[in-house]
Amino acid sequence: MPWATLVLISLAMAVLVVRAARATVRFVQIIAVLSIVTALLGSWKHYDENYNTAPLDARYTDRWDTMSFGERLWAAAVLAPSASPSG
Repeated sequence: MPWATLVLISLAMAVLVVRAARATVRFVQIIAVLSIVTALLGSWKHYDENYNTAPLDARYTDRWDTMSFGERLWAAAVLAPSASPSG
């Protein structure tokens, strides 16, 4: 989805450069809003997947069940793949 959005933004900007009419500007504005919505949905989906898979991470496996809801939310927010087993 991010690549499709990038292509759509690029095409919209190219059309705007070639033909700067009122309808073209409106089209580019609509594409911009759709891009923002896509980015927000993608971020939410990524965060949701982090939350659902955090108990599988070695850093949280043993303590996930005892963590508060806030701690779980924070863990999902900062969860990222690590390059080493030690994190």
